[in-house]
Amino acid sequence: MLVSQKEQERLKLFEDYSYAKYVDGKLVRRSGDYNYHGTFSQMDFGNESKVFVKEGGYSHVVFRPEPGTIVILSLQDHTVSDIFIAFSVFFIFFFVFGLLLVGLIQAQALSFSFWLSVQKRIQLSFVGLMLFILLVVAVGTVIYTVNQFRNKHEELLNDKVQSVLLELESKIGLEGPLDKSSRDYLTYQLQTISNVFFCDINLFGIDGMLLASSRPELFEQGLIGAQMNPSAYYRLAIEGENRFLEQESVGELKYTSYYVPFYNRDEMLMGYVNVPYFVANSELREEVSSVVMTVINFYLLFSFIIIGIAVFLSRQITRPLQVLQNKLADLKIDKHNEKIDYEGDDEIGSLVGEYNRMVDELAESAAKLARTERELAWREMARQIAHEIKNPLTPMKLNIQYLQRAWKDNVPDFGVFLQRVSATLIEQIEKLSSIATEFSHFAKMPAAKRENIDLLEKIRSSVTLFSGIHNVEISTDFGGYESIIINADSEQILGVFNNLINNATQAMPKDYLGKIDISASVSEGKVMVKVQDNGKGIPEEIREKMFVPNFTTKTSGMGLGLAIVKGAVESAGGEIWFETETGKGTTFFIQLPVVSQS
Repeated sequence: MLVSQKEQERLKLFEDYSYAKYVDGKLVRRSGDYNYHGTFSQMDFGNESKVFVKEGGYSHVVFRPEPGTIVILSLQDHTVSDIFIAFSVFFIFFFVFGLLLVGLIQAQALSFSFWLSVQKRIQLSFVGLMLFILLVVAVGTVIYTVNQFRNKHEELLNDKVQSVLLELESKIGLEGPLDKSSRDYLTYQLQTISNVFFCDINLFGIDGMLLASSRPELFEQGLIGAQMNPSAYYRLAIEGENRFLEQESVGELKYTSYYVPFYNRDEMLMGYVNVPYFVANSELREEVSSVVMTVINFYLLFSFIIIGIAVFLSRQITRPLQVLQNKLADLKIDKHNEKIDYEGDDEIGSLVGEYNRMVDELAESAAKLARTERELAWREMARQIAHEIKNPLTPMKLNIQYLQRAWKDNVPDFGVFLQRVSATLIEQIEKLSSIATEFSHFAKMPAAKRENIDLLEKIRSSVTLFSGIHNVEISTDFGGYESIIINADSEQILGVFNNLINNATQAMPKDYLGKIDISASVSEGKVMVKVQDNGKGIPEEIREKMFVPNFTTKTSGMGLGLAIVKGAVESAGGEIWFETETGKGTTFFIQLPVVSQS
């Protein structure tokens, strides 16, 4: 406190350095932690006035200011522990900074969500619990260290004060009442004792005013008041306690101050002794910081190990759940589903058991459903076929009966009548044949043979087939592609476009120039085919029934055409839909996965 600010700043430059001075090879002065030898051997400086040397984990600068005089300045080298401490500090700083930065970025993002997977939650639980325990242990260690340090130094300070009291008793214990008249004598005695015990000593009278001090300049320069601490005076003089310990400060300097009453040999109160202890606080900060850094270094290394173990264990725990998730994602009613092999008899094992049981039940239900669907389909189809066959059979029967009556009645123009009836019967027989053909095609739909085919080639084949139709123009636009390869049944895809183009031609009014535009484009791994016509369009009341198997707006056929088209497209993994406007036309859209294009 008595050193100027400029001098303090200069001295701070040498806080970590050790210093020694040799005259004629003998050590005459030293300071710092380095253990210098009592003598210094000769050294060859050459033409240089200073030499750099490394020895004992220190770097030394040996300087010769004049012959016979050697000055050594030493600085301890950085150890692995220092590097690890620096790494720990920087790691914690950047880790916290990174967490804050990521949190701010995600908080500003629109996709910010607090949802975490089970694996992440397990990892966070492990790591969070570990960090919480480490934090509690670290705080407890620091608090315990501080308390132990303070207790130790209080005992040391108490022993030192008792020694000071014994010395004072031997020096001035026979004197009479103390007053300011004997200040010089008391100051001399206090300074002598202070040099023995390496501590400052202040002596206050029984009225609480300063009598003498081993460091009188502190009071002379007004850094400390000449009056005793009021709390200490009250506790010692009024309440009769035998000691008082309190934290005091001078400016920004904080220190521990110890007060005890001083009695002479006749047990008469002579005054109060005060011993300010400046070392404890600085040592406490160094020891606490050392403990904290040791705890941080150890716990940081331990944290890495725990995080690695947490990640490994969480993956081991959640691996069966991930397998179960993948199996559930692949679970389909129309394919064979594999069971999961898991030997553990725990909660996950129960889940796996339930999944395997569900697979068995699903396979059984799928088989029953397939049988039921087949039965219902065949029943419905049989009903429809019976209905379609029954319609032409009735007029056929009536015509035959009418022909028989005409034969019996010897009708004069029987030949003409026979020819007309025969034509009617032939027409009805052809209708029955058409019904059987369409039913046969519909029944063959499940037996698709998928292979890589050129979609554009199939469209071109269909366009060629219908290019000779009168009053209908068909145009194509494939966007510059020569071929688009898809995986589908070749005959079914050809039938799709045959049916769509045929429906488009039949949708054209008579004496009307029809136009059919077919285009294809590829985007995001899928091809989009548009079949657009300028026909009559589809009335609103029947649009929802266009893909129903038994629905038709024609006077002939079973209404299976668009149902067959829809089945073929979906069998190839695609979709089909349409947009229509009455009186302006209809556009059918077909979207299929693409294998490749060129």
